[in-house]
Amino acid sequence: MASLSSWCRRLPRQSDLAQQIIDERKLRTRALVQSEMACDRFISIMLREANVWPVLVLVSLLLASAAMARPARTAILEIELLDMSQPSGDRGLEAEQARRLGLASTELRRLLAESGQITPVDIAPQATAIQDKSPVFKCNGCIEEIGKSLGAELVVSGYVQKTSNLILSFVLTVTDIADGKIVRGAQVDIRGNTDETWLRGIRWMVKNRLLAEPLPERS
Repeated sequence: MASLSSWCRRLPRQSDLAQQIIDERKLRTRALVQSEMACDRFISIMLREANVWPVLVLVSLLLASAAMARPARTAILEIELLDMSQPSGDRGLEAEQARRLGLASTELRRLLAESGQITPVDIAPQATAIQDKSPVFKCNGCIEEIGKSLGAELVVSGYVQKTSNLILSFVLTVTDIADGKIVRGAQVDIRGNTDETWLRGIRWMVKNRLLAEPLPERS
């Protein structure tokens, strides 16, 4: 009886021990689960950051490149005349054509400058040299020479081919002084020899040809 009584007294303590073991296992399991969850979160964050960092680096490089790029220094020459019509001998008509050439040249400069895609260069210091080489559209290599003398990186030049008093063709080119290549060109035919038709032709070429895509920048 004494041994049975002693065993019975020990029974609760063994039950408590078992419960303690179970509780400890639960704690270990909970800690392990929490540790695995924390590890999963860490891995997830690292993977997410791994995907984000290349994008951030790329964006930073693009922003830095954009900040370094600048509009090219550009010389815009006077538009010239290629008159293939029958000479009229009318000095008044010749003066009117000269005036329209100046009008078209001024409009061309205004549109390009306001676009923000170029930095205009003053051509006045080389006006005499440019005049000596005119017509520029017929010279060979003088555009690059003029551009370099002005410190320009691009040169915009052009001419009006007059077939008759009603049929005219406008031609514009953008030349890269670094290699002499034409990076942009435009041509349009107009009907009517008036201020409005000339301006309409210039505006159309600038909008739909010269500035249809961004002009080359410089770093």
